[in-house]
Amino acid sequence: MEIGDYLFVENAALEHVYLVEYGEVTLAKLKDETKIELMTQVEGDIVGVDILFKDGVCNYSAIANKSCKLFKTSLADFQAILSHQKATSLELVKYLCSLISEMEKRD
Repeated sequence: MEIGDYLFVENAALEHVYLVEYGEVTLAKLKDETKIELMTQVEGDIVGVDILFKDGVCNYSAIANKSCKLFKTSLADFQAILSHQKATSLELVKYLCSLISEMEKRD
């Protein structure tokens, strides 16, 4: 992906989860002509994982902030991995907790 490319846009149904191999992805809300940046995802981060809890609809957009290489997997495959691999599920919980902690530090 190149700078400015969209992985997905807010309020669209999503079918994939992305892992950032390298580069940078900005999560943002788009209001009128304004982009409100929520968070930046970098190497090793998972983009779109919260759709597991939102019926596949995301309330933000994901935009390449730098040239990126991403791994994409379907939501169904991602859920299957989590349901069959307890260690992976635990790592996801740890990852989500670290994101929450990072967001709390910003307030």
